[in-house]
Formats: sequence, C-alpha cells, structure tokens
Amino acid sequence: MFRKDFRTIFFTVGIALWFWGGGFSHLAMAETRGANTLVINIIGIKPVEGQVRVALYNAAEKWLEESFFNTVLEVKSQKVEWRVDDVPEGEYGIAAFHDQNKNGEADRNFLGIPKESYGFSNNVKAVFRAPQWDEVKFIVNSTKEVEVKLESWNQ
Repeated sequence: MFRKDFRTIFFTVGIALWFWGGGFSHLAMAETRGANTLVINIIGIKPVEGQVRVALYNAAEKWLEESFFNTVLEVKSQKVEWRVDDVPEGEYGIAAFHDQNKNGEADRNFLGIPKESYGFSNNVKAVFRAPQWDEVKFIVNSTKEVEVKLESWNQ
C-alpha cells in the first residue's frame, strides 16, 4: 500500500514540476527573445590617454539627466568599443566624452566651453547647446553597431 501511494505522489509531483518548470522556461525564453546587442564604437580619441565616459539613454525625458547604462573605458588607441548585451528594443541616444585627465568630469574653461572632446549618437555637432533627443535618437530592434566621433568644441 505504501509503495502504491508513494508512486502516485511521486508521479503527481513529477507531472506538476514538469508543467511548472516548463512554464518558467517558456517565460524566460520570451524575455530573452527580444534582447539585442548594441556595439558602440567611439572614434577620434586624441591624444591616446585617459578614459572615455559613455552614457546610453533610453528616453527623451531622461536625456543627459539619467542614463540607462553607462561605462568608463580605458583609452589604449584612437578607438574604443563598448558592447552592451540584452538591450531591449526601443529608442536610444548616446553621449560620450574623453576624460583625458581621468578626473571624472567634462572639464570646461572659464566661459563654460568644453576643454575635452565629446560626441553624440548620429554624430550630432553641438556647439552652443546640447543636442535635442530627436537629433541623437536611434532605433534598436536587432543587433546594432553605432559609431560616435569625438570632437573638440573648436573643430
């Protein structure tokens, strides 16, 4: 009798776990199915020293205020690459600057003009104002590669 009850319980629990586990793996697959990879290439780094600070934004109301992802990359050549995995589909914008002296700040002169080179997605040139979201945004709906060229204010 015990053996028959044990087999019934084992079978029932096994079937329940199989359905439950199958349900969770299906949900996990649904979440990762739309994940994308974004490769950001920052070019035009001169001189080859310091760091490049890169921020990825995902909403107009957060542009230049609150980044979605950000990183600091050591400069070893005139180009650095940042690979961001599991990026949801949507609109994004990038801001980057060359932190030549590694002080964590975008240094400015007494007039407020940037001393270090900077750049934005779509290679928007910003001279007397920060670029608007509509100028820098791009769509991620698959694996995407974006190039951002750093330039000084007076270039």
